[in-house]
Amino acid sequence: MRREKELTAKAESADAARNSINNYDARIEELELQIQKLIAERNDFEIKLEEALQDSGVILLPLHCRQCVKLHIIEP
Repeated sequence: MRREKELTAKAESADAARNSINNYDARIEELELQIQKLIAERNDFEIKLEEALQDSGVILLPLHCRQCVKLHIIEP
């Protein structure tokens, strides 16, 4: 009887761990999708900014810094 209780407790613990992992996996997928959407939105904003600046005659020079690209604006 004691052995059966131990096995039941271990099985319940394993089930709880699996459920927790599944919940985290689902959350990771949600966050990855949100990141993809935000990257697409940022890219759209950058394109609109570049178009607006080009229309105004402002020159853009890309400055590379580590893993990102920053825009340096030079007024004409």
